[in-house]
Amino acid sequence: MDSDVESLLEMSPEDQKVNTDTYEDPLTSLEDHGSNTKGHDQEAHTKLNNCEKCKQLEDCLQNTLDENAAMKNLLKNVYERYNEMKEAKFILEESVKALKPFRIRKRKEIAPPKMYSRVRG
Repeated sequence: MDSDVESLLEMSPEDQKVNTDTYEDPLTSLEDHGSNTKGHDQEAHTKLNNCEKCKQLEDCLQNTLDENAAMKNLLKNVYERYNEMKEAKFILEESVKALKPFRIRKRKEIAPPKMYSRVRG
């Protein structure tokens, strides 16, 4: 049974030869077809332009691109504001460090306690 499979898998010498008359290099054939796309695909292009589902898909894709651009702008703005907040926080922390030696720790240091006399009657 293995020999049957092997015989089916073996290529004949004619199959192994490449016929240069009909053989097209894939890259060359793509380039040739690429240069003729306007004339070749005109009918398909017209059908796609007239297709309602295609128009809906194009609109959906355009909306997605617009939303993507808006989200990128929003993200950029958020990132800029975040950096501004970080900078403001750093400045505030430095200001607190600069004022720390002048900090009054106890209320007694602000003013001496007042002596109130209570009158009982």
